Amino acid sequence: MALGLPDILRDVVSRGHTVGSHAMTYANIRKKKSAKDGVDEIEKGLGAVHRAPGQPIAPFFRYPVLQDSSETLKHVGERNVTAFSMGVDSFEIKYTNAAKPVKDVLTKLD
Repeated sequence: MALGLPDILRDVVSRGHTVGSHAMTYANIRKKKSAKDGVDEIEKGLGAVHRAPGQPIAPFFRYPVLQDSSETLKHVGERNVTAFSMGVDSFEIKYTNAAKPVKDVLTKLD
């Protein structure tokens, strides 16, 4: 999305929001054929998100489907990028109605 819609990312940055990175696609990095393929997926995503706003972004990264690997965690750490995750997954990608994942997460937190 950063490559295809860079104006949206620039607008988000111009409004003072923190922007982190994601992998290039939503592919599960643990299921890549090799650690190098996982690192390549991460690097492509970082590169796309760093280029779009035309200024530095936060050194934050979230794994697709919240699935990391020891090799890629090491790589991200060596780049001084912090990997974020969460204890409750919203599975927001499954829904077209924003109210549903909000309700699900709040229920899970209870």
